[in-house]
Amino acid sequence: MSSKLCGIGRRSTRKKKRPLQGVSRIPQCLESEEDVENMKSVVKQVTQSCRSMKKELSKVLYRENQDVSRQKIEEDVRTIRRSVDDLHRLMELGEYESEKEIALKSENRKLKRDYETLQRQTQENTDAHSRTLKEEGSVKEENKALMEENQELRVELANKKKKLLELEQIQKSIEQVDSIEKNLKTKENENEKLNHEIQKLKKDNNSLEDELKSSRTEFDNLQQTLSLKHIQQQENEDQLNELQADINRLQYKLQKEVDAKDHALNRLSALAAVRLKDNNPNITDLSDPNRPLKVGEKLTRLYDDEWTDAIEALEDEKVTELDGIKILLELLTETFTVCKSWSTSQLTTIRALLACPQLEKVKGEIRMTNELNDEMVEIPDPPQEIMKMIKDHRKEVAKIILPKILKALSPHLKHELNLNDAKMKACDAYIEKCVELCWYMLVQDPPMDLCWQYKHGDPFPSNSFRSYTASGDKVDYVVWPSLYLYENGSIISKGVCQGLK
Repeated sequence: MSSKLCGIGRRSTRKKKRPLQGVSRIPQCLESEEDVENMKSVVKQVTQSCRSMKKELSKVLYRENQDVSRQKIEEDVRTIRRSVDDLHRLMELGEYESEKEIALKSENRKLKRDYETLQRQTQENTDAHSRTLKEEGSVKEENKALMEENQELRVELANKKKKLLELEQIQKSIEQVDSIEKNLKTKENENEKLNHEIQKLKKDNNSLEDELKSSRTEFDNLQQTLSLKHIQQQENEDQLNELQADINRLQYKLQKEVDAKDHALNRLSALAAVRLKDNNPNITDLSDPNRPLKVGEKLTRLYDDEWTDAIEALEDEKVTELDGIKILLELLTETFTVCKSWSTSQLTTIRALLACPQLEKVKGEIRMTNELNDEMVEIPDPPQEIMKMIKDHRKEVAKIILPKILKALSPHLKHELNLNDAKMKACDAYIEKCVELCWYMLVQDPPMDLCWQYKHGDPFPSNSFRSYTASGDKVDYVVWPSLYLYENGSIISKGVCQGLK
């Protein structure tokens, strides 16, 4: 038995298989029961090693789901295969027909089944890993397609927003056209009145033409009488001179009437054009960069930019937000009030100086003065077309006189609002912009108007104001005034109020 086992051991040594890790002490022949027991303990160690390898394979399979490389899995499988080959070698060394040998063979078959099970599981996990890689590729392609679709949707959304803005602009244009149509209807009624006046003048003209015909008939009769009495020319020379004088007088009267008619028609046409444009806010020059709508946009930018910068600068001067809001509102409203007074006074002075110069006696010489005489008698206003030219000219030179207005107004604001130099410096840019916009508001024809006269507890005017940081049905305080096209006219931009519940 022992010699047979030794022979088996010698044959087994020629197979050149790598021994199982941890069982390098396997005997080359089994000569006693002690050797068998040793081999059995070695088999147990191999079994435990296989179970340990099975656990490690499970961990490997778990790590595979966490993107562990396939190379590591294959290396573990090769290790398991080498361990099973060593187990085969061990079993060949231990061939004998005893009960212990049968138990070892049974254990060998069990290990083979475990190996086959592990091999199937390894193959399944390998296939699952391949499927996972394919699914990842599919997911990446799908993600790429979704990103492209998302980009297309963003482009489409941007285009829709652009179209929406265009539609809103068209809606505003339609509203402006409706307003202009209403004003045109009003002007049509005025034109009808003017047409009645024109008809009346035409009737007067027809009457003058009848008189002209009558005069011509009379002139013809005189010419006939003159020819018939040519022989009596010397005798009737005085009469002829009188008749010639009558002719000259009638021709002069005719020419005067014709000139008066032409002058009346020209004046009527000019008057109609002036009345159509004068004091009419709905007919504006679209090339004017300071027309009412542009002034409204600049006022909104003043609130968004210079007002915010001034608030921050005042806070740096230890001024609270509420006090800063009140200071900036008072600067704007006081600027508007003073500029309104100056603008009205300017037009009044122009009207008076056009009618009657103001004279004073200086060192025995009579000179003109810029001051108005309080005792001056009431004088009618200049013609409407002249006042229209004056208003247009005042608007054209507004930019030139703005520095002088700012220079005269700054000390007034500092005194009236009781502001120190630091606060005035913090608001320099804001005050300069307030003066510019207020003067452009007041040189419009008719002048634009600001509204801010709401007190604490008044009902919240939602039609002309929007909420600041809190909403409510009552007014807590006014932050920014609303702008109107003219006094009691349509609103250009809404003001800002703090709401109170």
